[in-house]
Amino acid sequence: MVSTLASIPVSPDGGDDREVAQAMEMVRTLEQAFAERNALYRYVDDVLYGRINYRPPKNFRALTTPRRNPLAVYQTNTITAALTVDPPFTKFPVTGTSSAAEVNATLREHFFDASWARQEEEAETPIFRRFTHSVVCKGEGALKTVPRSKMAWSTYTAYAKALTDRLTSGDLKRLPIDEKDKLYTAKTEEYKKTVAPYPIKSIDVLIDTLMYWKGEDGHTLIVEHKSVPYLETLVKYGQALDRDGRVVPQGLGQALPVDDWRSCMSGGTHLTMSEVWSWDRCKYILTGPGQQASSSPGGQGTLVRSFRHRYGDPVTKSLWGPYAIAQGSTTASRLPENAGLGVLYGYLDLFVLLDKMLSVQEINAVLTGLAAYKRNRPPGTGLPPDSDYGEDGRQSARQPMVIEPGAIVPDDIGPVEQPRGGEALPLFVDQIKEFLGQILPKVLQGAVDTTDSGYQLALAARLGRISFDPLVSNIRRAKARQTGIESRLIAEEIGETVYAQGVPVAKPGQRKSPGAGVLAIGPDDLGNNHTYKCDLNPEDKASELTEVRKHRELVDGGFESRTTAQEALGINPEEEEIKMQVERYKAKDETMAALDQRVAQKLGQIEQRAIQQGDQALAGAGVQPAPQPGAALQGAGQVFEGGQNLPIQPGGPDTPALPGSMQPQPGGPLVPIPGQPVTPPVQQQVNPNPAMAGIGVVGG
Repeated sequence: MVSTLASIPVSPDGGDDREVAQAMEMVRTLEQAFAERNALYRYVDDVLYGRINYRPPKNFRALTTPRRNPLAVYQTNTITAALTVDPPFTKFPVTGTSSAAEVNATLREHFFDASWARQEEEAETPIFRRFTHSVVCKGEGALKTVPRSKMAWSTYTAYAKALTDRLTSGDLKRLPIDEKDKLYTAKTEEYKKTVAPYPIKSIDVLIDTLMYWKGEDGHTLIVEHKSVPYLETLVKYGQALDRDGRVVPQGLGQALPVDDWRSCMSGGTHLTMSEVWSWDRCKYILTGPGQQASSSPGGQGTLVRSFRHRYGDPVTKSLWGPYAIAQGSTTASRLPENAGLGVLYGYLDLFVLLDKMLSVQEINAVLTGLAAYKRNRPPGTGLPPDSDYGEDGRQSARQPMVIEPGAIVPDDIGPVEQPRGGEALPLFVDQIKEFLGQILPKVLQGAVDTTDSGYQLALAARLGRISFDPLVSNIRRAKARQTGIESRLIAEEIGETVYAQGVPVAKPGQRKSPGAGVLAIGPDDLGNNHTYKCDLNPEDKASELTEVRKHRELVDGGFESRTTAQEALGINPEEEEIKMQVERYKAKDETMAALDQRVAQKLGQIEQRAIQQGDQALAGAGVQPAPQPGAALQGAGQVFEGGQNLPIQPGGPDTPALPGSMQPQPGGPLVPIPGQPVTPPVQQQVNPNPAMAGIGVVGG
């Protein structure tokens, strides 16, 4: 390959032609190597989406329309839905024994689960489901994860600059330096939480367009050779078309205005984009309709973008991103078309054959579906009068008989026995369906034979799931690789704290369990460890219960720990341990009693605080609080009998005198005399109504 590139002639007036020539030579070489694979993928699409039509013999074409069986769509959609019914969840091994290591591992797991949900939400499409569908149907799929902080955070950059101007020369310049730092950090982080999009984007790549070289250390070259809309792409990269349909910069004299581009597209609407990723550089080469068959080394495309990236390993000269590629059922073949197989491989011709047989059955049903009748005559009575041939053997016009209801027909009438299809036709159709049923066994579809025992059903279900295990393992590995790429981009490319909505992690010493909120992770949290695992949770409750029983017996027998069993079942041991401890404490009576006491104290404090706040509000509004009952008597206490607040009647000779501390004041209420203790008053009062004896009179 090196000698081939070195022999390519170079334009003397620039280096872009050499870069384009080298890149396009790589693209042509990869197209030849992946030609069989791409043809296979096109055949899969034709079968899956019903693009292959059966043409019956000429005389029968008016009796049928192309028939297409739905088995391929049903089986692939069912398998894809089973693998993606729940989103994939991230697993990160605890790298230490401290609580900080456990918190960090849990933070990573929750954050990247939440970030993937946010990326799918912002893309407005189920990315993982489309990726899984590609792996299931074609045997290969790819996820692409790239940073987009410059584009997604463009408004954030402008916001941060405006805030900086306010802090340096605007209305906030008089603040102390410490307060400026705190304000800037709080405002910018809040903007990233609520307004700015997620700075990383993941997409599923159309696998037909992806080609690569893979060595012992990984992928050394990846090319995405795809069709792109001409108008949007030319405007995005500042390019134009000339009269010959070649892509040129907009500033050149031969560049045509936008209104004339369509006339140069020869009726097409797409250009060809070659996205070439080597270990240290990425090149975008755009090919116009006038450059497809160019013989010039540098005229086969136009270099519209070239940049260095950080996805390469300088030691092995291989790529660790941005693509995470998954194959289907792995084979020993190194050929691209056979290295990974989808569930439809080996059955594609049977789907086409089943469509053909269904069309034949339809023709036979149309020909024989309508009943016909004939006259039955004894032998030797001659031909019936409606025969096409007369007694002399000459052809005559048919004379049909009109039968009226209630009329007596002199002839014996019987049905005409219609021709039937061969006996092998229904047997052949059943055999094809039996072969196609092996793709998705009935036991995995929920259709079971009631005569089978539970053990037989469980065994059949397990054997059916085992056939999908290689495919599922490759999907898990690719998703874990995508998570590692995203983690590495945050630590090395973005270099700032990013946010995603999810389940926050309880920090050591927190007294409440985490709830829904915003998760934050940054380079300090990630460090240099970006190795993750991913797990899927297919909808298979019977298998799940079997796994639970198995690990329970292993734990009871002392063959594995509870932590190992929880990890095998997809449970976070650290989080579950905290939840179980909380449940054990709540089950104790003394714990609940102490909790009730704390709640009652808290409610009392809240009520007292509300009363104080109400009094303060009234005082601030100039309203005096309502007097307490008996406050008008001041130190004399409260009197609940009739005659309250009336003058006290002087006592008689035998009546004890009023205590000295309660001597009445002329013209005012009773007040205690300073320096003397307050003595409870004698309840002797003036009768407010002399006509009613016994009220307010001692002895009444």
